[in-house]
Amino acid sequence: MKERRNLKEIYDEIAEDYNKIYSSEENLPHLDLVDEFLKRLKKGKTILDAGCGPGCYSKYFVKRGFKVIGIDISKKMIELARRNVKEANFFIMDVKNFKIDKKVDGIFCAYVLQHMDKEELKEYIKCFKNNLREGGYLFIILYRGKGEKIIREPLNPKIVYKIYLYEEKELKEILEKEGFEIEKIWKKKNEDKAALHDKEIIILAKLKGI
Repeated sequence: MKERRNLKEIYDEIAEDYNKIYSSEENLPHLDLVDEFLKRLKKGKTILDAGCGPGCYSKYFVKRGFKVIGIDISKKMIELARRNVKEANFFIMDVKNFKIDKKVDGIFCAYVLQHMDKEELKEYIKCFKNNLREGGYLFIILYRGKGEKIIREPLNPKIVYKIYLYEEKELKEILEKEGFEIEKIWKKKNEDKAALHDKEIIILAKLKGI
């Protein structure tokens, strides 16, 4: 079994296959809900794509008139993102280490936080708060359920690792403690062949002012 500390290696390994699937906009999950996030931001504003992978959603944001900063722990994913979306700025970095002087207007984090246990998740949400302007928006996609789950990576079944599942109540508590106001919550099923779990929870939240 590959341990979580080797996530960089795992995502480097599956980067090309992941890119082949999601480089086409029509394969990106939940674009109707992503548009709910974008509607709340003015064109030209800056979005942080946290855990951007090969830049698939970043490309969608750029095409709709937004500035994008993308970060990912995988060197290979960032190489692909820079190739796919030349208009955005991409950096190899763990999301929780991100820090910027001028805070961003929106933060998008899809299919990343399943790798974090509850204490780590709290760190990431705190990081999002510290880098988002007051009145800015956060959009996150996580897998829904209780506890943890051992899964085989759909794009390479030889890879086995742990993911963490979350329920609405605990996510609301974490977000509200950091000053986020929940605007919308969706519970969806994902039958995508690259999905790690079929039940998802998607949250759109606004960072309240002091």
